Amino acid sequence: MRSSKFIQLLFIGALTGTAGTAFATHTIAPFGNLASETTAQRTIALSPNTKYINVVQGEVIKFTSEGKSFTWNFDTLNTFKFNLADVAPKEMNIKNIQVHLKENPTYRN
Repeated sequence: MRSSKFIQLLFIGALTGTAGTAFATHTIAPFGNLASETTAQRTIALSPNTKYINVVQGEVIKFTSEGKSFTWNFDTLNTFKFNLADVAPKEMNIKNIQVHLKENPTYRN
């Protein structure tokens, strides 16, 4: 009986570890996630005149401004508007640029 319980605990532990690894490799966050520059589908150069940008759920975009850059994956559950400064690195000094996030038809249930 003891060995049976031990095997059950090992099995549950293995499943938990596998599930944890699967979720750790891909997480959908409210605003998306930082991404590797090599995964960018397009680049947007931000200027002092930029007021808003249009993106689609799941799109990966590299943003450049004043010689600095960051790449963002807009892998989100919802569509909405938010300030790019909420996700940009502080050293980018991005202010008052609104992200207009459009629904990706392939995300529909």
